[in-house]
Amino acid sequence: MSKLLPPQAELPVIRTTRLVLRPIILDDAADVFGYAVDPAVLRYTTGITPTRVQETESWLRAALDDPETHMWALRPVDDERVIGALEFGLPSAGTGSIHYAMGRAYWGRGLMTEAVEAVCQWAFATLKDVHEISTSVVEANVASARVLEKCGFIKVGISDERWEKEPQPVRLVQYRRGREN
Repeated sequence: MSKLLPPQAELPVIRTTRLVLRPIILDDAADVFGYAVDPAVLRYTTGITPTRVQETESWLRAALDDPETHMWALRPVDDERVIGALEFGLPSAGTGSIHYAMGRAYWGRGLMTEAVEAVCQWAFATLKDVHEISTSVVEANVASARVLEKCGFIKVGISDERWEKEPQPVRLVQYRRGREN
């Protein structure tokens, strides 16, 4: 299925009013560490909060070596610093998936909504076989759910999942957005 997507290094640069989304690279590790070291940033993800930049470098190297990874670095139009990341994948025929994280200093400004909408528009315009995009958010992550709802995603289910970093099952809310949204 990933044959439909360009290789990581060839992802397009996507510009929005306030952001530049470009393919993430290993040299972004220090910036990613800079926001991911805040435990609140990865709280509602499967990711483990790094304690050293080398951990972020290892994670990023593994992601870039995986041909299924397609990830953009998010940066403000007036700043070269990476403030977040957004990953897009094709987990099954006709379905895309989207996942994201952003530094806490940038929360609440609508920036992630802008980025998610831009990638959804790119996916539907570029990947003609993709009919829907899905994702899930931890039920307690109200802000992330709001981002999805602003981008036309609708709630389609709830499930529990086991995460290595959590002793109890995590309650996830599934969202979908169709091509027509």
